Amino acid sequence: MNSLLRELNYFLLKKNMITKPLEEEGLEEVFEDKLRRLLSHHGKQVQKWTAKEATIDGQNTYIRPGSLKPKGWQITFRDRFLASLQKGQGYLLVSRDDVLLIPLSEVRKVVTDSSAYKQNTIDVYVVFTKEKTTLTYIKNAIDVTQYKLRK
Repeated sequence: MNSLLRELNYFLLKKNMITKPLEEEGLEEVFEDKLRRLLSHHGKQVQKWTAKEATIDGQNTYIRPGSLKPKGWQITFRDRFLASLQKGQGYLLVSRDDVLLIPLSEVRKVVTDSSAYKQNTIDVYVVFTKEKTTLTYIKNAIDVTQYKLRK
């Protein structure tokens, strides 16, 4: 059923029949004030914050809620974020209800093809289930459940 709903949302978006799919309960986007409180609760220090990036504990952090696609929540790396991913330096902050703060060194483990970094963009996907949270790129996947910032 969930798979069918994701496909239906995707179809309706592509046909411009809806502008935004209904988000699954528990996967709503988390906004700045709540994110900052959650990070503080986990002992993280925020030095800088803008709409798409922050400096947390001295590390550049890419803030993305992702966009729902049939494969999961798509997160696109481009420009300086792609360069940071290639170096494995900094964090990816996925601002969904199950907030994830994933080191880019871990994200790099799914993007194993060095030629991928020559592209303009790299798309990874986050899939939330009750049992675990998975990060995927093409056929590679890792469990990122341990990077959830519990409330």
